[in-house]
Amino acid sequence: MLMDDGLPSVDTALSSLLSRRLDIPAEEPQIAQAIAVQGSHMELRLLPLEIRCRIRDAISRFNPNVLVEVGSGIGVLSAWMLDHFHSTPESAPDAYYLVEGGPKFAVILTRLLQRYQTPKWSHILVGRFESIIAESRAAHAVGSADLGTLLPKEVDAVIVDVGLSSLADCVRSGLDLLAPGGLLLCAEPETPTDVTPADDPSIGDFQRWMDLVRDEHERRPVAFVPLEGGTLVAMIGTSP
Repeated sequence: MLMDDGLPSVDTALSSLLSRRLDIPAEEPQIAQAIAVQGSHMELRLLPLEIRCRIRDAISRFNPNVLVEVGSGIGVLSAWMLDHFHSTPESAPDAYYLVEGGPKFAVILTRLLQRYQTPKWSHILVGRFESIIAESRAAHAVGSADLGTLLPKEVDAVIVDVGLSSLADCVRSGLDLLAPGGLLLCAEPETPTDVTPADDPSIGDFQRWMDLVRDEHERRPVAFVPLEGGTLVAMIGTSP
């Protein structure tokens, strides 16, 4: 995990962590590419290709023991991660949790895990992220947590890939779950345009995102990396 020991500074370490890895391919893995095509046909919201690649690069450098991906969908980004873990087994985490809101996509994710033969350390959790965290904490409090169906007390890295309507809530929940020195990654949402109606829900959702960024800038290191198609955002876990 990334800790602030003064050498180097957290900002310098974070900048290095988010840079492009030149020693592993930038091309989209074959399985991920096929899933992305399927997602496009289904008109699903997908992270830009360069952001998917850079998230893989950052996680591969950070090497978390426990990784949580929120909003796995049909598994486009998951396939990037699984392809890397499959090609370099020594980098695989002890646990990789794929959190998805609906059971329909969970079936697709199950097939993806079977394809990569990673059922032992990969877990699919279905439901709202905030609710899963609450259930996990309640189970830990009474000593009955099953880490195959619930989340640990804290994790090393969180990837949030959800729509604007739930982005701020999921990021806040992810930061609460993050261990000190842990890493949270997400994509910055698009700014509403001048033609967006004033009563459009996205206006309020974007403001909640901006409020979160303002608040977290005062509490922890936050970095923004402009990339082709969007901006990658990284936040570091801090002590309570």
